[in-house]
Amino acid sequence: MPALTAGTTLKHGTFTVVSYLGRGGFGEVYLARQTRIERDVAIKVLLPHVSENEDVVTRFQREALAAATLLHPNVLTVFDFDFDEDARAWFLAMQFVPGGQTLRDMLGSPLALNDVLPVMEGVASALDAAHARGIVHRDVKPENVLLDGHRPLLADFGIAHLATMSGMTAAGFSVGTPAYMSPEQAAGKPVSAKSDQYALAVIVYEMLAGRPPFIGDTVSLIMQHANTAPPPLASFNPRVGASARAAILLALSKNPDDRY
Repeated sequence: MPALTAGTTLKHGTFTVVSYLGRGGFGEVYLARQTRIERDVAIKVLLPHVSENEDVVTRFQREALAAATLLHPNVLTVFDFDFDEDARAWFLAMQFVPGGQTLRDMLGSPLALNDVLPVMEGVASALDAAHARGIVHRDVKPENVLLDGHRPLLADFGIAHLATMSGMTAAGFSVGTPAYMSPEQAAGKPVSAKSDQYALAVIVYEMLAGRPPFIGDTVSLIMQHANTAPPPLASFNPRVGASARAAILLALSKNPDDRY
């Protein structure tokens, strides 16, 4: 059952919950109205059992504030972060994207390079901006790329950073998404901007091939990312040129130092 109901107000009436949109590993998302300026926003609320951990809340706050500094056309805008005493909930107020489409909705069959490039360039530009501020996303995947028309918006910077905290795995939290996880992240080693680059390369491969480079259960995926070369992209989409294939393979290098 959702933690908030329609009509619930947050921050002394600044936001009014309209409807429930969905749930992730750390929180629930609602459509809300920012009443004073008559703007629709998305509200992400930390789940009660997550917010009981003070370290998690502190990390959530720090990373939420960091995400709010990323004023970039391809980053989902964060408007506000606060704790509401009446609702007893930590929340993020973010840009609302009508339609709820993500990059996942585009996938399933090979796409033309001309359709892939705008998405790749937009997400890469968003990551460049984040990396310049010392922020590593750690969970770049199609579900975290919202589509505002044809414009990709990278989301979930704040929540993704929670997964790197010690003890999170033992508590049952994911440390990333295995299908898009870099070898170093899967091995529990330090991650960097090059880990996000690897995840983006997996997405680009999937867009062009119609399937990700590796398929299987969690353990199998981790082993493949660490040890197995991806299947030749040309076998799934012969229209992809040699230069594009070489660029993707370089970004998919097992050793981070071998990537761009």
